Amino acid sequence: MSERNLLHEFQAPLAREGDRPPALGRLLWAERVPVKDHLRRAALCDLALDTWHYNMGATGADTLYASVPVLHRPSTHAVGRMMASLLRALRMEELIVPDALEMLTLAAALTAPAGVGK
Repeated sequence: MSERNLLHEFQAPLAREGDRPPALGRLLWAERVPVKDHLRRAALCDLALDTWHYNMGATGADTLYASVPVLHRPSTHAVGRMMASLLRALRMEELIVPDALEMLTLAAALTAPAGVGK
């Protein structure tokens, strides 16, 4: 369910822009595991995407603690504002994005292999 929702969230604005989603094929979908295993696995990531509307909450704080940057689109819920506050406190405001299109564009730029797009 979350995989389908996340793909839809990214594809809809790109379709309106007439663009092909540049990074969707690079997303990895992981099976649910206990939290301690999830956090060990998260530390191996280059970038975490905070799913909009529900957001990461405490898991996002743990992800940041594991030195993994979190790309965040705030929502109106308390947990949706929590990550924005954490990123501002860490002076990582550039990881707060206004919409799905900007999230995908920035994710692709941040994770592009060296020399690509230059």
